[in-house]
Amino acid sequence: MNAKQMIWIVSIVVVIVSIIGIYRGVQDRQQEDPSFFLKNPSVELTKICVSTCISLRNQSVNLSSGPCLLDPMPTNTDWVCDVAHTPRTLADNDPEHQCAAYRNGSATHYIEVTPSCSVIITS
Repeated sequence: MNAKQMIWIVSIVVVIVSIIGIYRGVQDRQQEDPSFFLKNPSVELTKICVSTCISLRNQSVNLSSGPCLLDPMPTNTDWVCDVAHTPRTLADNDPEHQCAAYRNGSATHYIEVTPSCSVIITS
């Protein structure tokens, strides 16, 4: 095994361990406080936003134009799920390319994901 392969393996192990640690931390918080997700809806809503994005991407929906995916989110209408770019483009800041529920003020929080479904921001 050469050094390049070893670096890849170590990197993958670090990512897996990090994901497990984050997951366990969320589980621990939920066990300590059963209302954790009620107080912090962004955790569950982010999962819904990302899974919606992945589902649409797997259906060959073109996400490169930055469409609004959930407007508003069905489980919490105070949130929307929107596709944006990193780095941001002019189109991302154009209100015409943002979710209507956020623009008109009926939703006050948003989750932005990239066209490849990685989380950019939860606000």
